[in-house]
Amino acid sequence: MIDHNQKIVKLKLTALIALILASLFFFAAIEDVGAGGACSGCCSHHGGADWYQCSHGGIGYRCGDGTSLSATCVPCWAVCGEYITPTVTTNAATKVTTTSATLNGDLKKNRSAYRKKTPGLY
Repeated sequence: MIDHNQKIVKLKLTALIALILASLFFFAAIEDVGAGGACSGCCSHHGGADWYQCSHGGIGYRCGDGTSLSATCVPCWAVCGEYITPTVTTNAATKVTTTSATLNGDLKKNRSAYRKKTPGLY
């Protein structure tokens, strides 16, 4: 005869196994959707996917035997034709002038005077 504690242990074990199986199924489904299911096996009959140097300096991918990627595989791997030259925009200073150097120097000199005025902050 099975006592009450053994029933609880079996029930917990069954619930744990069900939870693990449901989690594995869920994550497998997410992985398949995230990759579109199409990326696995790209170029599998052509030596796998391999990278090469594009003429503009970027990196593209093609099959290992040199054949182009199929339409199914292009979304998974970059090709040279998709390359967009990056543009860098910044508001950072590109040179140091005597005014900015003096300003920074004055800030360093006056730091001790500021600390004396506001002792609780440091």
